[in-house]
Formats: sequence, C-alpha cells, structure tokens
Amino acid sequence: MKQIFNFHALRNGEAIEYLDLLLAKSDPGSASVPGGYDVIRAQVRTVAGLLREAYARDPRSEQTDIIVQEDGNRDDCLAALFGIIGHFRSHPENAAIRDAAKKVFQKLSAHGTAGEIGKDDILTESATVEKIVTELRGRDMAPLVGLLPVEPWINALERSNSAVRQAFQLRGDERAPEQAGELKRLRQQASKAQYALVRRIGLYGEDAEWAEPWRSVNERVNELRTDFRNRLAQRAGIAAAEAEPGA
Repeated sequence: MKQIFNFHALRNGEAIEYLDLLLAKSDPGSASVPGGYDVIRAQVRTVAGLLREAYARDPRSEQTDIIVQEDGNRDDCLAALFGIIGHFRSHPENAAIRDAAKKVFQKLSAHGTAGEIGKDDILTESATVEKIVTELRGRDMAPLVGLLPVEPWINALERSNSAVRQAFQLRGDERAPEQAGELKRLRQQASKAQYALVRRIGLYGEDAEWAEPWRSVNERVNELRTDFRNRLAQRAGIAAAEAEPGA
C-alpha cells in the first residue's frame, strides 16, 4: 500500500532530504529492471540537484522556506475550493445549493482555474488570492458562500496568503520574487517526479506480483513516506499546541 503525505508541506531542506532518501530507498541494486525505471529515477536525481543548488544560493532561506511552503498550501486550498464548489453545482437534492455553487464557481473562474492561478509568479498569485478572498466575503457572494461548506478553506487560503506576504516583507530584498519563484518551480517539478517514481514502483510491483526487487523497494519507500508524514503530523501538532491560549 502506498503511503501518502503532502510533499508541498515539506520545508525546502526537508524536500531535498526526502528526494535524496527516496533515491536511496528506491535503488533496485543489481536486479534487472525496465529501462523506464532508471529514467524516472534520473529525473528525480536531476531536479533534486537543481533544488539543492537553488536553495544553497539563497541568503535568506528561512523566509524563502515560509514563502514556498505557504504558497504550496494556498495552491492546495485553491484546488480544494474549486473542487468542492464545482461538485456542489450538481447537488442532487438542493436547488438553492446548486444555484449558489454555480454563481460562486463562475466568480472564481473569472480569475482562471486553480492550476492557472498557481502557475502565476508568487506576487501576482498573492494579489489574485487576496481579491478572491475579498470577493467571497463581499456582500454579493457571502450569502451564497454561506450555503457551501468551504469556510475552512477560505480561512486557510487567507492565512497562507498573509504568511507569504509577511515573509516577503521580512526578506525585504529585490531578489526575493526571483529566488522564491525559482524554488517554487523546482518544487513543482520535484513533486511530479517523486510521485511518478512512487507510482511506477507500484505499477511494476503489481505486474510482477510483488516479486523482488519490487517488494523490498516498495517497503523501503513506504517506510520513508510514513516517516515524513509523521514529521509533518508532529509539526502540525506542535503548532496547534503552541497556538493554544495559556491556562
């Protein structure tokens, strides 16, 4: 079974560490494997190297970590908003909800798709997201949005967008958009590459009825992904605990 975790939630250093470990854990050793497997591993190795180089060139990596991580979070929130509202356009029982979802979705779509917005440079996306949140909470849209279960994602979207803007202000240098944009692009490539590798392990394993080396490779990769998923869960728990008001 493939263990799932949110690659976007990793800090830049963690993402690089994960990619390096993924390459080590997915190594089939001396076993004969399809040529396509080596190609995918090479893609992961290449993007990991580029990500490492870009991160090393960044003199203010702490703020860039926040920018890239929160940018990934807001991309996830946008995708969720578009997905949830899109589904409610075909609500099977409630016409009012269907109508509300169609109108809200139309308003969102005026800015493009979630994927298109996420591909904008970071500052442009920040401005777009701010406008979206303002519109969804405006006089015309708020009653319609209230019929849909999306408030948690709107709140999370606003928090992540604010965190991105604040981190840019803390950096306070003219190269911030360029460096953060480069890391964002490389992380998107890395996310696709690592997912393709994990998926290919599953496909080859199923085809071979989990004969070696696929059984061992799959077990090692699953353990790795579980470890990183637990790291993220622990960090989320610590953050939640620190946010609790004092007794």
